[in-house]
Amino acid sequence: MSQPTRLICIGAHRSLALKLQPSLSPHVSYIAILTKIEPSKTYSPENLALLLDALHPSPDGVIVGGGFGDEEVDEMMKVIALKKREDGTSFKFIRVPVGTIEASGPEGLVNKVKELLADAFAVQW
Repeated sequence: MSQPTRLICIGAHRSLALKLQPSLSPHVSYIAILTKIEPSKTYSPENLALLLDALHPSPDGVIVGGGFGDEEVDEMMKVIALKKREDGTSFKFIRVPVGTIEASGPEGLVNKVKELLADAFAVQW
């Protein structure tokens, strides 16, 4: 079996990220979860930059939940654009559309995340 796609997950709630993870396994693994609200605010541009530099092996990309506005996402994308993976390639960035869970519920969120990951990393579910 090939290695899972390694992602930094940025979301509003750690508990939601952890509930989603089993649906993505064994193809995708969160190697870090940064949060905006719960259980505490761990996301900041500085923390994201630190993780991109410090994690070994490098993550394959970053996935951000729909609870972030355009300005926050632009800020994340700027941080990511300044960094490279250990092999010199760029990190991939996946954004879950705002309102996905509200419009489609938890199952719809899982389906959307799987679709986005399949497009970005050629994950076959």
